[in-house]
Amino acid sequence: MSTLMSRPAIRHVLRAAAVTVALTATAAGLAAPASAALPSRATLDGPGRIYAIRTFESGNEATAEQKAACKVGMGPEWSATQISALDARYYAPEIDERTGLVTDPDARQVGPIFGCVGVTGSLKQPGTSWGRIPLSLGTIEARGRCSLRLSPSLAFATYSGCILPVTPQDGKSGMVTSASYTDLLKLHGTTTGSIWTAFVAGAGTASTPVQPVPAPTVPTVANLKHVVLRSVGQRSTPLLSSGCPFGTLSAARADLHAQTPDPQTAELISPPNAALAGWVKLCFQGTYGLSTFTTAYLTVNAGTASSNVIKAEGTCYHREIGLAGDLRSQACDFEPVTPKIALREGVITSNGLVHAGNLTSGANAAVWVIGGLGPFGTPTS
Repeated sequence: MSTLMSRPAIRHVLRAAAVTVALTATAAGLAAPASAALPSRATLDGPGRIYAIRTFESGNEATAEQKAACKVGMGPEWSATQISALDARYYAPEIDERTGLVTDPDARQVGPIFGCVGVTGSLKQPGTSWGRIPLSLGTIEARGRCSLRLSPSLAFATYSGCILPVTPQDGKSGMVTSASYTDLLKLHGTTTGSIWTAFVAGAGTASTPVQPVPAPTVPTVANLKHVVLRSVGQRSTPLLSSGCPFGTLSAARADLHAQTPDPQTAELISPPNAALAGWVKLCFQGTYGLSTFTTAYLTVNAGTASSNVIKAEGTCYHREIGLAGDLRSQACDFEPVTPKIALREGVITSNGLVHAGNLTSGANAAVWVIGGLGPFGTPTS
């Protein structure tokens, strides 16, 4: 997706977000320890199912039917701002069980995915997006807004973190996020490459199996890497010992574990690996409407051979998505900033549940995605 935003405007967006993520990749310190026994799947997932999928453009032009569906899905407000409609395929990636590093992004093709994107005048979330995804739980549609950030090293390429509530239909609800790289001019290889996550609740009928089609022939961007992790056992942390910045109102900490999607459906079915892949500390600083300014510190083993620190800024969004009781969606979008060693540039997202009025509660095991350009390295032995 190209962008009309200037670099000063991008910097303005980052300052307004007021959210910081510091990610430390420490291979040696994370190789050995393991956490306590993991909770049951019902506790990990909450009242729904969770998916993690890798998308690639199909190389096919969007059909007239797809373009018409896109116009309806975007709605009258956003369809006028649409700049692209993309036909794509989604895959169940293979993930290193110790680190969460995606080692084979197109290990098995699962099905089609189609969507469209647009650009508005908003500084905080200038991108708009709608998508249709056939999942094992049934086909879902999701619509929402995206951040839009210029790549500092790849001309006209952008990164987006999308927060897309599932359109309530057929008894289903939920939240979709995407951590996306986009290059509509194809100056650096492929048009787009993303990791999408979906939390979907409610009854549904299984989607029709998709017949295999040829894999996309367009090349991917060199060194575009992704890490997928689940945060387990989130608990409140005393502020005096948390190391959070001034102005923090509450803090939490959780362990991070790798989990490979099911090869047939891309659903996170099998238990996460028991070995500790890292941890995350969240410092909540204030809520304004649907967004919360948050500082998060992640320590992960992303396959690097030495300690590296990645700092990022972003915002967490909270929404009612039709779940029983006081459960709310908490989906976050972050951007890495200097120093950029393990991850030079990219996007970080999370998708989970919390209890209303208690941001530290962690009502399920949120899915974290780290994506972008950076060595990350090969999985450590």
